[in-house]
Amino acid sequence: AERKVINKTSNSLSKMIHDVNPEASWVLTGWMIGYQRWIWDLDAWKALVDGLVDKDKFIIIDAAEDYNEAFWKNGTNWEHFEGFGVNWIYSTIPNMGGNQGYTGPLQWYAKAGPDALKSKYNKNLVGYGTSPEGLESNPVTYELLADMGWRELDMPFDEWIENYTLNRYKFFNEGIKKYWDLRVNSINSHLDDHPI
Repeated sequence: AERKVINKTSNSLSKMIHDVNPEASWVLTGWMIGYQRWIWDLDAWKALVDGLVDKDKFIIIDAAEDYNEAFWKNGTNWEHFEGFGVNWIYSTIPNMGGNQGYTGPLQWYAKAGPDALKSKYNKNLVGYGTSPEGLESNPVTYELLADMGWRELDMPFDEWIENYTLNRYKFFNEGIKKYWDLRVNSINSHLDDHPI
């Protein structure tokens, strides 16, 4: 019964969008499909996709992949939903709520985007993004995410952090290296939900 409701709702919404503007796309922010896995299993997702009037006019922003990995610990959405069956954008939310505080698993961010590109479910991957809430509170995280959006391959994190430091502060030494090692293994080794 729930699958029929999802299918019918998806069909009705996509038909309304299409009727108003046949060129318009329905863009869905999908953090809830990772957070609410008790609702959004593969069958529920397929019911939504099967109800679409035009699958090419639907894009899911696979937001909160960092939450899936580091906080909810339920794996990637693109694997769980087998590539979604529609166009999708890989995306993160490193600072949900835009609060102050250094948080975010930097080493994970350095490899997660390239992992999506290498996935067997990348057929419909059409973009890379992040929700820049609290953009100015943790610049290294957003610098790293912006940089990773231009890469297809992993880059050694130690090399990246040294280049980041040189570009930002014009020098890098053993004291700075120790600072980054401590930070990466403490506050930037995990993701805090709604940091203070």
